[in-house]
Amino acid sequence: MVNKMNAIDKTIELPIEDKKDSSVSLLVDNTAMMTNGESKQSPGTLLISAREKLGLTQRQVAEKLHLLPRQVEALETNDYQ
Repeated sequence: MVNKMNAIDKTIELPIEDKKDSSVSLLVDNTAMMTNGESKQSPGTLLISAREKLGLTQRQVAEKLHLLPRQVEALETNDYQ
């Protein structure tokens, strides 16, 4: 069976501003998330790692994504209800 992720197995660059108002890039490599169709880390774990790497709080991420802080918290805990 062909891995469906192969077609989009590229690095995606998402612009995010840091606390100093300069632009930084968050690189998400789909190969790190998927191997043979199985997730190595949950989406919530990936979001936490990226947020912490950038030194952002849940509130800051929520503001940048136009979400409520509780929605970011739910995403980080893989609560999709």
